[in-house]
Amino acid sequence: MKNLPCRLYTYYIVILLHLLTATLRADNRPGHISGHISAIPQLHQSHISNLQQDGNGFIWFATWNGLIRYDGHTTHSFKPIQCSEGTIDSNRIYNIKISTTGDIWCVSSDNRLFLFSPDSFTFTNLSSAIPQFDGRKVKTLTPLKNGYTWVTMRDGTCARLNDTVPLSDIQCYISPDCLVNGASSVTAISLAENGDEWVLTDSGALNYTSGRIYPGRYRYVESLYKTTYLIAYDGLVMRPADSRRYPTPLPAESTVSYVRTDAHRIVMASDRGIASVDTRDSATLRYTSSPSTYLFKDSRHRLWGFGPQPGVTIIPDPATPRSSLITPATGSDKTPVKNPQLIFETASGDILLRPTGGVLSFYDETSGTLDDVTFSTTPSGCYDRDAIKKYIADRTDNLWILHSEGSDIINFDRRTFTHTTNRSLTETRALATDSHGRLWTSDRSGLLSCGVFSHRLPSPAYTISESPDGQIWVGTKGDGVYVLAPTSDQAVSYNVTHLSRHTLSENRRIHSDSIYAIAFDNDLIWLGSYGSGLARGKAAEGGWQFDKVAGQPDGMKIRRILPDGKGHLLIATADGLVTTDAPVSERPSFFVNKFRNEPWGLKGNDIMGLAECYGRYYACVFGSGLSRIDSDSLLTADIRFTTFDLPATAEAGQISTAVSTGNEIWIAAGSILTRFSPADGHMHTVSCDSPSDHITFSEATPALSDNGDIVLGTTDGVITFTPTLPSPTASSLPPVVTGIQYQNDKRVIPLNNPASLVITPDRRSFTLLLSAMDYDGVRTARLRYRMEGLDVGWTYLHGPQPTATYNNIPPGEYVLNIQRENPDGSPSDTGSRVSVSVTPTFTETIWFRLTIVFMLVALLLGLTAAIIYFKRMRNALQRKYSLLMTVNSVSERLYRKTAAEKPAVPTPREDNTLFIEASLGFLNDNIDNVDLMVEDFARHLGMSRTAYYNRMKEAAGVSPVDFIRQMRIKRALKLLEGGKHTIAEVAYMTGFADPKYFSRCFKAEMSMTPTQYIAAFKAKK
Repeated sequence: MKNLPCRLYTYYIVILLHLLTATLRADNRPGHISGHISAIPQLHQSHISNLQQDGNGFIWFATWNGLIRYDGHTTHSFKPIQCSEGTIDSNRIYNIKISTTGDIWCVSSDNRLFLFSPDSFTFTNLSSAIPQFDGRKVKTLTPLKNGYTWVTMRDGTCARLNDTVPLSDIQCYISPDCLVNGASSVTAISLAENGDEWVLTDSGALNYTSGRIYPGRYRYVESLYKTTYLIAYDGLVMRPADSRRYPTPLPAESTVSYVRTDAHRIVMASDRGIASVDTRDSATLRYTSSPSTYLFKDSRHRLWGFGPQPGVTIIPDPATPRSSLITPATGSDKTPVKNPQLIFETASGDILLRPTGGVLSFYDETSGTLDDVTFSTTPSGCYDRDAIKKYIADRTDNLWILHSEGSDIINFDRRTFTHTTNRSLTETRALATDSHGRLWTSDRSGLLSCGVFSHRLPSPAYTISESPDGQIWVGTKGDGVYVLAPTSDQAVSYNVTHLSRHTLSENRRIHSDSIYAIAFDNDLIWLGSYGSGLARGKAAEGGWQFDKVAGQPDGMKIRRILPDGKGHLLIATADGLVTTDAPVSERPSFFVNKFRNEPWGLKGNDIMGLAECYGRYYACVFGSGLSRIDSDSLLTADIRFTTFDLPATAEAGQISTAVSTGNEIWIAAGSILTRFSPADGHMHTVSCDSPSDHITFSEATPALSDNGDIVLGTTDGVITFTPTLPSPTASSLPPVVTGIQYQNDKRVIPLNNPASLVITPDRRSFTLLLSAMDYDGVRTARLRYRMEGLDVGWTYLHGPQPTATYNNIPPGEYVLNIQRENPDGSPSDTGSRVSVSVTPTFTETIWFRLTIVFMLVALLLGLTAAIIYFKRMRNALQRKYSLLMTVNSVSERLYRKTAAEKPAVPTPREDNTLFIEASLGFLNDNIDNVDLMVEDFARHLGMSRTAYYNRMKEAAGVSPVDFIRQMRIKRALKLLEGGKHTIAEVAYMTGFADPKYFSRCFKAEMSMTPTQYIAAFKAKK
């Protein structure tokens, strides 16, 4: 097919692009909000009755099997029957509220009151501990911000408890009549802005702080600029400070169901519509006559009214009587949500709600309509649960919903990025926008697309570029280049020419069929091959004339070609940055810049992309980041660079490509985009992942659309975004320590963000479980920690369960510093510091060291005393020895004098030989005597045993015992060699009473047994 004439490709000219859209579109357009429903597996079988988020960010669930705590990674269950001092009949918890101290008020299924401590993880049975509560059932709990909690009972009893010491600081009222004369029930308890506590009853309102009572049936307490107002059921407003009454803005016989304030106005929702009264001049406004049961005020001071009619009423400015009813995009026949209605505002200002008769929606600020929050995991594509019982929006804008069928966690994703998958769901390898604003793409399957048009090439395209005359050049991997020439100015159809290394035509022959880069510079065409280097082409009659540029480095693997417009080319290759003057020189020079250790050197060889910004050139280096060219001349192998490393939150080892918008550069790596500002060198990262959509960028050269949007290739399509994205903000919740697991212990001991930890000597190896308190389902938060006093640097964490592990930590006082990283890699202002005290063993204390010093001193003193004692003993012995020597000398002189008078007779004492002979003679005569002893030898020679011992050591070098044994063994050898006696007979004949003992002595002396000796002697003989 490669050798067919160009006319055989005329099927391409039927491309009618004017009938097609020029840009890729997707349902999840920018500005749209999608949702992802995630679940906590550990809660699957739990019947959840309520949930709350505490000050640390933990989510607490009241279930029929105790309290369950969730930190975004793991759950911990606390069952009253296991965590209480007394016996609790059931683990079922019906309701929970968080107190100002962080403790949790719990109401059991039988309406008894308990207090759970998240620090000690124990329950206190207040229904038993407080006598006034015994036998009474809890109706409502009202924690106030001033540190007190009001408890009302079903029989009318109410009590005010101090959150800090609820068992000792308690005021109990057996009947509402004790508070307000004639009252039979407490209807509400509220804390005013000025700090006053109010108790509303069916007979009047009590200012509990001042003790003053205001007769009437009041339903709400509201504050405006620290002035308190009481609102009655019929809409009457009264100011307690001066007892001023305001006219009701509602029709007669109206019943107020909800109240909000704005500026100086009190706005009421009732069964006769929504109205307000101005507290300055008593002026009233009616917004709508439609019944309303709930009001919500957003940060723009707009009011949202919910009623029985489908939709939601929006009041854009409470100072004017304008309102409008906005109907949902998708209707629903599910049971309406009870107050409070499901509506909340995210940190970015998005309004999410479930309107009456609709599904979960968001308010489109541009169109002023309600649009569905889309879900890819639900059959209908929207969220339409029935019988929603409870919901909370946590501090990271996740929605937690309890409904009749269980519970859901909804993570929201505002689609600032548009991810569009291609038909083949394969990697996009080439991108380009043409002069008509149309986006061209090609994926790994070879599918070339423009809008809804597509055609499959024999090989995948790796580069697409438009020439100055409007031709579309498509470089492929293995099939050369396709040139699409428009047949008209509107470029609605094209003639196609195929350029290949194998073609017979000189005007269509190129140097390689794998073209990864195409660039145009004046009238020159530059083709870059991955492995075959650079080729230069010019238009010629009937086609083009290409030739491989001489003098270039062998085997260049080219990814990008960027002309600088001054006669130079910058070439990104897998082996470094190459620069050349080929556009203006017949004999061009090539210069290769590779990795260098110098601070100004290039910090990598694999160049993934090139970008120009503010007249400066940047190389996108795999594994590093951006390297800016600082040298004035490009024609040198010693170009000076300034390197800008990617933040730690971006994966430099996954860099795919980079693109310049003219005033900033965007680097794609993995699923992270990094925006680089050349003006100040600042970088910050943005994750393109969402809970329902995982993005991974490809190496395709990015494209810029006419409206300034950036299009990047992904592993399954393209992603489009506006480069003027706001910088993402980090969560305000600090990371916390949620648990500890000691070495060789399978249990994880829960912790409640402790301020300090004490580690005992037997538990110095441990793992701390950490949490960033993110519940978005993506785990984009990156933590780092350092044990101050032990660790030199920071340890970075990113994954499903961040942990900090220490092994055999030395004793001492440390501080564990845990920080969350901002998107730009800088540490967040929100962090946690935990004091860690590692207690020493006795051997590691100062007392042990003092004990060792004391013992050494005592030992030294003892040695000194011993030395002195032995020195004295030696001196005494020397004196005695000198005396004995003197006596001996005198005796010797007397002996010699007497001996001189007698004939000389040699004795054994005068000669060693005679001494040995005398001993041997006596032994030979008594060798079979088993009772022969050393004393017998000494007596025979007329010596003492000691003198004989010393003389034997002097004469023979052995002790008398060894001498006797050796002589017996020598006699035994001769007897054994004779062969006339048995071993036992030889033993008895040589003075051994036991043949076994004889054998042991024989082996010790001869290194063999008697039997072995006989055998060896016979063999030798």
